[in-house]
Amino acid sequence: MLHDLLRELFDINQAQMVLGQRNQAQMVLGHRNQAQMVLGQRNQAQMVLDQRNQAQMVLDQRNQAQMVLDQRNQAQIVLGLRNQAQMVLGKRNQAQMVLDQRNDALSVS
Repeated sequence: MLHDLLRELFDINQAQMVLGQRNQAQMVLGHRNQAQMVLGQRNQAQMVLDQRNQAQMVLDQRNQAQMVLDQRNQAQIVLGLRNQAQMVLGKRNQAQMVLDQRNDALSVS
């Protein structure tokens, strides 16, 4: 009888030990899951950062394209001014020709 009681106590102790180990394993698993969650959040934050960097790159390219467009427009303005100067020069040359013809006509008579 005493032997049976001791045996039952021993079995209960062992079952409690196994239960304790199981609970510890469960705790370790819980910590692992939390670490996994934190890692998932870190990866999401990294993804958001990558998307922000891509958007910044697109914005930089847009700004560069705008700069090129501005330079093209400036070149167009310079070309327009050059053409106007060319026209003025052409009119000056025509006036000079008229003057030369007038002078020639005056010198002949």
